[in-house]
Amino acid sequence: MLDAWGTRPAVLRDRYWTVLAYNDAARAVFDYDGPGHNCLITYFTNPRYLAMKQVWAHGAPAVVAAYRADSATCPGDPGFEAVVTELAKRSPEFATLWARHDVGAAAQAVNALQHPHAGELHFDTTTLTLADRPDQHVVLYNPRPDTGTADALDRLHRLRLAPPA
Repeated sequence: MLDAWGTRPAVLRDRYWTVLAYNDAARAVFDYDGPGHNCLITYFTNPRYLAMKQVWAHGAPAVVAAYRADSATCPGDPGFEAVVTELAKRSPEFATLWARHDVGAAAQAVNALQHPHAGELHFDTTTLTLADRPDQHVVLYNPRPDTGTADALDRLHRLRLAPPA
């Protein structure tokens, strides 16, 4: 399913938002070099996201509220606590938002980042829960219309396929 999403990024993550698998487009867009990246930690620490200050600041409260909602289904779960503890040490912005105790359901969201070769990328993200594995979720990134993201992904895809000079 991830590979079938084509030149658009797709990720499989667990309940803690840790990446289990991803397609080639996600590797190129998010600079993944293997499984184990945590989407929440990445959102708050990766310069690609932080470079999009206005979009990032607008989305950060909803991202934290969605993570809190997910963690509320497993109170006291050490996996959630480990992510929160690590990220609170690394990001004062996260610590402030987490202390607000906002809870919100995950919804279709806008995800934006600054890619070093493709420029600004803007996605609508949709999270799907696997019916037979409710602790796993597929996140699909669809280029936002009228942002140039679809064309940038096509260019990035062609760059990756081009033979070395």
